[in-house]
Amino acid sequence: MKTKVAILGIVAALAAGGVATAWLDGTGPFAKSDKGNTTGVASDGNHAVASADSRFVTLDKLIVMLHTPNAARAHYLALDLVFQTDAKKEKQVKEQLPLLRSTAYHALSGFSVEDIRGMDVDQLSSVLQKAYVEVYGGTGAVPFYSVQVDKQMLE
Repeated sequence: MKTKVAILGIVAALAAGGVATAWLDGTGPFAKSDKGNTTGVASDGNHAVASADSRFVTLDKLIVMLHTPNAARAHYLALDLVFQTDAKKEKQVKEQLPLLRSTAYHALSGFSVEDIRGMDVDQLSSVLQKAYVEVYGGTGAVPFYSVQVDKQMLE
């Protein structure tokens, strides 16, 4: 019985050592490769993943009056947005915050309260990302990797 426990202990230690080595080396299932990505930022399929070079630029207090036909009172959407970029383009994103604000307002002002309530945060980010790609004339021209909703309030 003691030899079985000793053998199981050795096997467990070897397995743990192999997993730890693979994790530290970034090999096997722990590989950090993002083949086909030319943006310089890792991606998990739907979102850009922060790297050591990532910078985040905030656009605070975007207020959008929503389309409300036949409503007794006006409705609005308040958002704080975060743009993920790199150190090289951080200044450009900061300088273009008025364009980014205007584009977001234009993209969202045609939605009704019901439309916004029916969207999750990822769908809202996707609407904004598509609007920015259209304004900049293509994905490669956009000075940031992703736009994320930091805060959202629907009134």
